[in-house]
Amino acid sequence: MKKTLGLFFALCLVLPAQAYELSDDIDTANKTANVVELRQLASATFALGKQWEIGVCEDIREVVYNSGATPSAYFSKSYTSVEAGWKFFSYTDTYNNYKYSLKLNAGYTLRYLHPKQALRHRPYVSLSGSANFGPVKLTLRERFLADCRTDSVNELEQPKCAMELRHRLTASFRIPGKTYRPFTFIELANTLNQPSCFNTSGVRLYGGQYLCAVRAKAGIEWKISAQHALIFSYGYHFSQSREVNITRKSQEINRLYMEQTHRHVISVAYEFGM
Repeated sequence: MKKTLGLFFALCLVLPAQAYELSDDIDTANKTANVVELRQLASATFALGKQWEIGVCEDIREVVYNSGATPSAYFSKSYTSVEAGWKFFSYTDTYNNYKYSLKLNAGYTLRYLHPKQALRHRPYVSLSGSANFGPVKLTLRERFLADCRTDSVNELEQPKCAMELRHRLTASFRIPGKTYRPFTFIELANTLNQPSCFNTSGVRLYGGQYLCAVRAKAGIEWKISAQHALIFSYGYHFSQSREVNITRKSQEINRLYMEQTHRHVISVAYEFGM
């Protein structure tokens, strides 16, 4: 047994470790695209008592202009989501006209991309807290999300399930006597498990987590009735992702850059709730 272990460790010392180096003609120039996108959403939410609710949502997206793609207009993706929510804390101070609540949401999204890309599964968990100060409602939401691919990937280039944390602050404004409510939000997102790669000298060639998205939106929610609402909004989304390619034969990195997108989003949404 001792001889077998000794032979095993000797072979480990003799066999060279797999090394990754930068290619001489590596592409490191960041890529930037400007995109105009249309989104149509429809959702339904059903209350189960005072604390629980369930909901479904369909989100369809079309790109009408993309400066970095040919053709520049195409169907982008669709999201089909189911979600359960639990409001575990609620307090109303009628004297000062304040209202506070905390809510936990868990959901799952099936993400379809086109053309010829595999489905992706996106489980997520959100914790949100809101406070009403007279006509103004502030909501802070923290969301953990995993975007899990169904195709094969090199996990030194990108994770099989990319995880990120999103932070959103929303302000909505109630206008007395009006059936519409303006709102705006800002959201930041950062990666949690992007891979790192080292060369034979132990120097990190790339890796580390980064800010992957900044989103801002403003719009109007129009309450048609107690159960029906339409939402019109415009958003500016900045996103970036690290693009890496490692050649199979030479094990060299021939592509290493940040792909950045400036996206202008026009959305129309219908909401049903009861």
